Amino acid sequence: MAGHVGITFLMSASSAWAIDICSENDRGKASGALKAGEAISYGLTAVIFSLIALNFGYRIIFPITSAGILLFLILPFITNEVKIKRKKEKIFKKVIFEFRKKTTQFVAILGILLSLGGGIIIIGAPIFARVFLELNVAQIGIVSAAGLLLGIPGSYIGGYLADKKGRKKTFYIALIPQTFLFVSLVFFDSILILLPYYIIIFIGHFNTASYLATSMDITNKKITATQFSLLLSIANIGYFGGSVVTGYLIAKIGFDSLFLLLALINIPIILLLRYTKIKK
Repeated sequence: MAGHVGITFLMSASSAWAIDICSENDRGKASGALKAGEAISYGLTAVIFSLIALNFGYRIIFPITSAGILLFLILPFITNEVKIKRKKEKIFKKVIFEFRKKTTQFVAILGILLSLGGGIIIIGAPIFARVFLELNVAQIGIVSAAGLLLGIPGSYIGGYLADKKGRKKTFYIALIPQTFLFVSLVFFDSILILLPYYIIIFIGHFNTASYLATSMDITNKKITATQFSLLLSIANIGYFGGSVVTGYLIAKIGFDSLFLLLALINIPIILLLRYTKIKK
């Protein structure tokens, strides 16, 4: 829990910094770079820490992680920051004003729906791998790490598309094939299911990069960090909500119905995009 809180702080601060220093046409690439860096850290540490834990035990992971965090904390202090002078603003009133806008409300709802599927997948995939594919813990770790590493090219390409093709088109490029791929999972009962699964993960990062760029677009520069972090926090409601109910859904409706549910979640997202005024 504390780890996720720390990651959210870092993500909010770095994204706010990106909004301040990036032009409108570079926000997609900036968002892609942020998510790609996150994917690198998750993917590599998943592999390295799994090997360390198997050989030396799990307890040693915690001091190693702490030492790594302290080491990386040096970077912000040696990086030149372009300081922007800001007038003292009544932040609370401005935040209320921004969230009364229909576009901001739509983007907030969009974030919840987009992250809902991710929350289900992050919990459901390892359970499926264990129960149906009968993979052991080490094999599940490798499969998960491979999926995480796909976030590197997925985030960069998604960010590029968000700037080149526009935010909406990038969402459609990911959501439409993703919907059909979720349905296709029903027809697999072997290790071959990893092929559509990895494609879903890969193009799913298009959505993330485009959503971050969209959030940057609508953020009021006078309250950059506050408004952006609120949008991220609201989006995380979907992610953690999906994570919480996944076990219950698997027990009640099974994996095939869960795959179809994931496909159905994309339909209101596509419809919402149709009526949301964001950068095309």
